Amino acid sequence: MDGRQTLDDLLHELEDGQFGTKMRGYDPTEVDALLERAGRVLADLRASARRADERATLAERQLEEELEAARAARATAEAGLATAKAEAGR
Repeated sequence: MDGRQTLDDLLHELEDGQFGTKMRGYDPTEVDALLERAGRVLADLRASARRADERATLAERQLEEELEAARAARATAEAGLATAKAEAGR
């Protein structure tokens, strides 16, 4: 199971979770407040992770474009150097 699905499942459980009651159990209001806060924090973390993933993808694309440009510049420079050497040899 991937992390996103696990997080989605957990958020769903936090939003919809129902607990049985027992004598001398936890205060339902406190439990509900904690679950609501945990759900908000997890939702914020999920959004942050999504933004970080998008930035990483963009950075990878930019890096690949820059590497391709550098490879092309190197090939041009090597061709120019080979031409210059050939002319110098004549």
